[in-house]
Amino acid sequence: MATRVRRESAHVLETPAGRFSELVVASEYLQGMQRGNNLELEQPLRRRVAHLLSQ
Repeated sequence: MATRVRRESAHVLETPAGRFSELVVASEYLQGMQRGNNLELEQPLRRRVAHLLSQ
């Protein structure tokens, strides 16, 4: 599902505004992880953030 969403939304997500939006959402998830939420997503999310920041 994630692959399909990324493929079909690429025209939005691959813009500066799209990358910024993705970083905002990632920061929200990371804050929740400090409270113990969604811990299984932490490593994939940190990899995605690193990728976004390297662009």
